[in-house]
Amino acid sequence: MSLEQYQQLALNSVSELGVQLPLLLPAHIKIESFTGALSDAFGHIETLQPTDGWAMYRDAVVISQSLPNRSDLIEAEYCNSETTVHIQLIGGSTYRITHYVSQKARDNATKFCFSEQELSLRSDLSRDAELACYRLWYQQVEGGGWEPLAQQFIGFAYSSNGYKETLK
Repeated sequence: MSLEQYQQLALNSVSELGVQLPLLLPAHIKIESFTGALSDAFGHIETLQPTDGWAMYRDAVVISQSLPNRSDLIEAEYCNSETTVHIQLIGGSTYRITHYVSQKARDNATKFCFSEQELSLRSDLSRDAELACYRLWYQQVEGGGWEPLAQQFIGFAYSSNGYKETLK
């Protein structure tokens, strides 16, 4: 199914299917992944100059735009505009470092698309932000179907003066 066909189906999905299909937007994504030490991960985060991020340690999750400041990092995601760095401890002192770079597509001919999702944060984190914002990426496969590809952190949503403002 082409993206145009999907978008047409989504327009009438409530009446025809009984459920609202998510809006899928055409775009391009480049994903690069490598392994390295914690110092390598810190270097990638520093180069990104993040505008939003979070880090998970063995005893806490912290929302921060700054480099992680502890050596017991388990996982972290930082973003700046359309670029995200995802860090995951995969064993011992080795980390998987994944870069996601997205670009808007000029038309629906791309083989990639995404939907946006906002996740509520637990109450002890909601003083810093209310929602975590992600892009759920899909790739068109042979036969025309769309399969999940990746999840990209794109920032937090904050409340300011009674309205929601999403930083992307």
